[in-house]
Formats: sequence, C-alpha cells, structure tokens
Amino acid sequence: MRLTSVFRTNQFKRDAKALFKKHYDAAKLAKAIEALMRQDRDELRTRYRDHALQGGWKG
Repeated sequence: MRLTSVFRTNQFKRDAKALFKKHYDAAKLAKAIEALMRQDRDELRTRYRDHALQGGWKG
C-alpha cells in the first residue's frame, strides 16, 4: 500500500514549527516524509534507523 497524501496532526505541526525555530533543514524533513510515503524500507532502515517501537510507544 502506497500513501498518496499525509495527514498532518496538530502535534506534527507544533513539532515542525519547533524544529524550524531551531533552524532545522526543512529539506531533510521533506525527504524523510517522502521516504515514508514511498515506503522505501531500505532508505528508512539505513538513513533513519527504522525499528519496531517498544514500551509505551508500542501500539
């Protein structure tokens, strides 16, 4: 299943705003989101250290 759009929650918007206030590169965030949309498992594993969630984050 391939995603065609991303639903941005209010929490995501606040987090992104905080990153940009710290001068985080918006292009890096865009690349990560694009990799998630493409479900490029190789890129996610190697570049973004994709892993199974554990503890309180597991759902």
